[in-house]
This record gives sequence, C-alpha cells and structure tokens, in this order.
Amino acid sequence: MRTCIFCGSRATSKEHVFSSWLIEALSNGSQRTEITLSIAGETLTPWAETGPERGLKVRSVCRRCNNNWMSELEETVKPYLLAMLRDFSLPLDREAQILIATWTVKLAMVLEGVRPTVKFYTDSSRRVLMEQRQPPDGTMVWLGCGAYAGRSVALGRSIGFSADGPVLAGAAMTMCFGHVVLQVLAATLKPEHKDFQGRMNVNFPNIPDPWRGRLSVVWPPQNRTVDWPPVRSAVADEAEAVQLSKRFENF
Repeated sequence: MRTCIFCGSRATSKEHVFSSWLIEALSNGSQRTEITLSIAGETLTPWAETGPERGLKVRSVCRRCNNNWMSELEETVKPYLLAMLRDFSLPLDREAQILIATWTVKLAMVLEGVRPTVKFYTDSSRRVLMEQRQPPDGTMVWLGCGAYAGRSVALGRSIGFSADGPVLAGAAMTMCFGHVVLQVLAATLKPEHKDFQGRMNVNFPNIPDPWRGRLSVVWPPQNRTVDWPPVRSAVADEAEAVQLSKRFENF
C-alpha cells in the first residue's frame, strides 16, 4: 500500500504533479503541453499530453494533504509565479522568497514519485515542509531568468561531490518553466560545515561557478528584496540549461 510522503496516510489516488494553473500558463492557450524530465542523468521520454485533464500524475500524496495545505500553498504562490512567467517586473520580499522556495522544494519532493525507487528526501524533511511551510535544513534554493522559453525538469541523485568538499551526499533539481529558472540543492553536510543552528551554509570559494551572480538565493531568504527579472540571464539556451542541471556534479 502506498502512503502519503508527507503525513503517512494512505495515498488513495494519483495526483497531478503540476497544478492546472501552471499547465495553462505554460501552454499559452494551446491544448498541448510538453515537459522533458531527466532523473539521475537519464532523460525520460518527454511528457506530452493534450486535453483539459492533462498533467503528469504520481501516487504519492493523500487527498487530505493535496486538498488542504498543498492547495493553500499553490494558491498563495500562484500570483508571484504567474507574474514571473508573464515577464512582469516585481520585487520579491522575504515572504515571497519563502513561498517560492517552499513551493519549489515541495515540487522536488513530489517529483521523486516519478521514480519511487530513487529517493533522497527523508520522512522527517518532508514533515518539516508540511508542518513549518518552509524547506528543511540542508537546503538551498536559487532563482534565475532564462533567455529561452524552455520547459524541462532535471533531478540529480547521488551527486559526486569531491572528498575534500563540505557535502557528504546531495541531490539537485533544476526547473526551467518558461523564463523562470529554479534550482534546489538538498545536501547532507559534514559536521564541521554546519553552524550551531543546523542550517546549511555552503560556500564554494575555491571552485569556479559560472552561475554565481546570475542566480539569486531565495532560501535561506534574503533580508533584502530580490528583483525580478534579474539583470543577468541565468540560461541562454537549452545547452546551458543542461549545464546548469550539472552544476554540482564536480563540487
């Protein structure tokens, strides 16, 4: 019996990974939506569906979670993401950054259901997100703008961090939805790289990172507003989106 990844109740039905409002925004009036999924370096057959009920589905959450706190999160973040998808300019304050980061990590957790045998997030980390409405410790989320309207999701598992780096194990998710680029790094850190609060504070000062300065950190949230759209584009084309999804492989 499959159980809800958040509360542990029975997962009684398949639920949409991407909400209908996001599907409609990505379709631009078309009845066809295409998204390329890549998990652990393996590109799956591009997901493409037509009709009003289109949407990738997984059996990993219960109806109570889906219809209550998850639905509330979707409705709260929706105005921000729709404005960004439509290329409106707006400042993202601390509250908006937390919302976007929480929604992004929730999506990463649900997307693991596409390949149930490949897991990184723990029961406790998913419960933290459900109960506290924020990403768990050991998480960073970046936001950027793409110069091309790509639609892809890449999930990396068992990332090969170097032995002398700060991370024991990690998983990354990179999403390109229209001109919105989101990236999540969930990591287990070595004890000497955790601060007293247990928050992740990962810096890679000795490793070249071409996306530093092109992506804005939204988790942990910043004490200043993050302007959308940013001055510099994070992704110029599909090839650069693939490179971004591999950002942490050599860290």
